[in-house]
Amino acid sequence: MPQSARLSKAAGGHIRANGYSYRKKINLELARIRRVRDLQMRGVALVGTAIAAALISTFNYLYSVADGVEPWWLPPAVVLGVLCVLLPAAAVLVYLHLLHKRKSAGSRLGGGLGHGA
Repeated sequence: MPQSARLSKAAGGHIRANGYSYRKKINLELARIRRVRDLQMRGVALVGTAIAAALISTFNYLYSVADGVEPWWLPPAVVLGVLCVLLPAAAVLVYLHLLHKRKSAGSRLGGGLGHGA
């Protein structure tokens, strides 16, 4: 039997014997990719909605100030108050996300293809 046929038969046998575990790992990775893509699309939609809302509220405020309905200092005070609440909350969420990411990265060590996991 030629050398190439033996290599082909050996590789084919390995794939037939371990195909299920490879397919399972590939499907898990594809599911992760789909989840990340979905989160990215939601993030883009959220940013677009936030930009549209900011533009609408800004022009509404400018119209109200030009009409003499609202004082000029009210929206900056509201924005400052909201930032005082949201920035610490965002910092806590980022910290918790990084902590979770570190823990999950430690649990996945040695789980690659061919390790029998």
